Amino acid sequence: MITRLRLQNWKSHLDSEFRFSRGVNALIGIMGSGKSSVPEAISFALFGTTPLLQSKKITLDKLIMRKPNQQKRAKVELEFQLNGKTYFVARTIELGKGTVEAELREDGRLIDVGIQPINQEIQRILGMDFELFSKAVYSEQNGIDYFLTIPRGNRKAHLDRMLRLDRFEKARELATALLNRMKQAREEDIKHLAELEKEGVEEKLEELERQMESQRRELFRISEEKEKTKEKRQELEERL
Repeated sequence: MITRLRLQNWKSHLDSEFRFSRGVNALIGIMGSGKSSVPEAISFALFGTTPLLQSKKITLDKLIMRKPNQQKRAKVELEFQLNGKTYFVARTIELGKGTVEAELREDGRLIDVGIQPINQEIQRILGMDFELFSKAVYSEQNGIDYFLTIPRGNRKAHLDRMLRLDRFEKARELATALLNRMKQAREEDIKHLAELEKEGVEEKLEELERQMESQRRELFRISEEKEKTKEKRQELEERL
């Protein structure tokens, strides 16, 4: 749950701080008052980008306050809680230089200050990447009906692509093919070993069994990850 957001020189926000509580939180204001800048800042704090940046409709410099005077730096700070832990992430952008500072903390302890490592760690913590966040969680202004515009029959396939279920299927196929090759190699080795002296035969068989067991565990792990991702897809479909 997001608990706090602070914006400094972020678009129309000179120095704004928002506190969020559990449940529904509403931002109310006239057009142009900076409401849409808030979810945009949340996206940037978490993933270092926004849908508008990804589509190259704007540049990072456009996120820095320009009126009444052009500012040189902008900063976003975000605090959120997940699984009993409190996380704090901050990013600073500088005019003409892009993101110049970033930090991620867990329960006050500094985890990282690198932009890419922070992006990867945020993805691990949330269990989603920017693509999934931007389509299933974040909604751009006037874009809340994104999924409703997709024909019902195509939504499942679209969610599969977003959740990248195909990677699990490919990994399963590769693991299965490898296991089959190992089985074939094992059978050939057994035939070959039968022609040799008994000494060392059992040791060789045990090694082959260990290798096959390792592949079975890997195949089981891939299947479990695939099932977990399918559950996420089902949750998203139920929300829709």
